[in-house]
Amino acid sequence: MKDHIPIWEWEPGDPLDEAHLEQCPQCRRQWESRRYLDFQASLAPEPDPAPFFASRVAHRAVSEATPIWLWLEKVARKTIPVFATLALIAVLGLLLSNSRQPEPVEYAELLGEPAGPAGVEELTLDDVIYSLSLPLEESSGENQ
Repeated sequence: MKDHIPIWEWEPGDPLDEAHLEQCPQCRRQWESRRYLDFQASLAPEPDPAPFFASRVAHRAVSEATPIWLWLEKVARKTIPVFATLALIAVLGLLLSNSRQPEPVEYAELLGEPAGPAGVEELTLDDVIYSLSLPLEESSGENQ
């Protein structure tokens, strides 16, 4: 005798080995049980849908189709705090790295000598601005 027929996997319209059902009492009992259950299921009334089922489905279908700007807003809400934190860390890192740099020291100060050459006065910012505002001929005549 060949293998048993997988009755519970059988679908209406599938070919059925009726010769095997006549020879195998176990498969015949399963087949009769399956036919009885299918018949009973066909007699059962269809349940009514839950109240407001159609309106809930329609509302969910509309609400799940969100516009792109809502999606971008949702992404921005999650990423902006991350970028703000990274920017804050970068600014703090720059401030801390700049505060650790020593102030420039002139070579003459290290030797204990006066900062500028003897007899030369120091220029102020006003002197530099004034010299930049002079016409070219006038400023070149002073150096000669």
